Amino acid sequence: MAKTDTSIIEIIEKMVREGESEEKIVQTLKDLGIPQDKAKRLLLLGQADTFALLRGEIKKSCRPNWKRKNPRSKNSSRRKP
Repeated sequence: MAKTDTSIIEIIEKMVREGESEEKIVQTLKDLGIPQDKAKRLLLLGQADTFALLRGEIKKSCRPNWKRKNPRSKNSSRRKP
C-alpha cells in the first residue's frame, strides 16, 4: 500500500472517529484531489469498516455478559409462539 493510500485511510478513520460530518470529510478528500464520487465511496467504505470493528468489539465484550445473565439466551431475543 502506498504511503498516500495509508494517509488517506488515516484521515478518514480520524475524522470518522472524531464525529466529523460527511460533508466535511468529503470536502477534505476533495481538497486532496480525490473526485467527489470516489470520496463519497471511500467514506462509505470507511464507515462500513468502522461498523464491522464495532460489531466485533460488541461480540467480544457484551456476549459473555449477556450469556451469564441469561443462561438460556441461545435465541432468547426470539419469543416462542
